[in-house]
Amino acid sequence: MDRPEPGASRAAMLSFAAAAVALALLPAAVHAQEVLDPGTTDQAADASDGDAPRGTVHLGFQSWHTRGSLDGSGEDQAARANLETDSNSLMLGIDYRLGDRWTLHASIPFVSKRAVNDGGGHNPARLQQPHPESNFLDDGAYHGTWQDWELGISYQAWLASFDVRPRLSLRQPSHDYTFFGSAAPGQRLRSVLLGFDASRRLGRSNFHYSFGYSYEWVEQVLDLHPNRQHFRLSGRYDFSPEWSARL
Repeated sequence: MDRPEPGASRAAMLSFAAAAVALALLPAAVHAQEVLDPGTTDQAADASDGDAPRGTVHLGFQSWHTRGSLDGSGEDQAARANLETDSNSLMLGIDYRLGDRWTLHASIPFVSKRAVNDGGGHNPARLQQPHPESNFLDDGAYHGTWQDWELGISYQAWLASFDVRPRLSLRQPSHDYTFFGSAAPGQRLRSVLLGFDASRRLGRSNFHYSFGYSYEWVEQVLDLHPNRQHFRLSGRYDFSPEWSARL
């Protein structure tokens, strides 16, 4: 388990930004509206509006740096005190309205990651039972690949002036990628998420806030059950119909 710390690779950020621009310029089969964060409830237009587009395309970019490593009890691992990772993720997603209330969601991230000062502990050729078919990722270089598909459906409802959207999602690895190593792009595990997001406009202002919760059932590994909970809280301010900021 890695400990987050601010920072990122400038070269990787520039390459991902260029890819995001290229994708944004591609002709879309659906009507692109605005950049949306996967899992949030805010849409470019109310789903009940007959003039609202049926489809939206959204792009998201994240970059993070970690230093050190924690064991299963949350304690520092002395052997990996100098381990550092740099990760960049470009998320591509599509939302499609089936009607006034039901919406389908599909998204997939492209993850590029590197690990330095790992010590070679994740070299599959050095294991007691070597696995030469597995790639060694912790060589200090960036390794990139598509990670897991997320396919979901949500329902729009109103409760006490809140826009409430229950959501059911399935995460499925996109292919047989390497998951062993500090620079692995993901865990390559299937999971199911069930939760909701609720949003509301603050008075007559341009500020919107939202909160949400999901429980994730993750595929069992050996005798472990790595299920987890997700809590979300965000705020958005609309400067104009075209520009907004989100925290």
